[in-house]
Amino acid sequence: MLTEIKKENTLEKIEQFLIKWAGVIDVSVLQKNNKLVALLTVTNDFVASQKEIQYSCMENLGIHQTPHQILIVRINEDKLKAA
Repeated sequence: MLTEIKKENTLEKIEQFLIKWAGVIDVSVLQKNNKLVALLTVTNDFVASQKEIQYSCMENLGIHQTPHQILIVRINEDKLKAA
């Protein structure tokens, strides 16, 4: 139970860090086989690369809270507004 709480807190901490990036509108972080994976939904004006995000996580959160893989899904806000 304690491990689950610690895992939840870690994932939430990473999500809170990533959602602050300009152009990020949604973040999900999960842990699979002891590896962290982040899924970012971003707008067209989002400019950071996966490596830049990983570096920033490492600098600000530490190596154990840095996603191993980062998937970026870019959405077109104009099409969403028209719908």
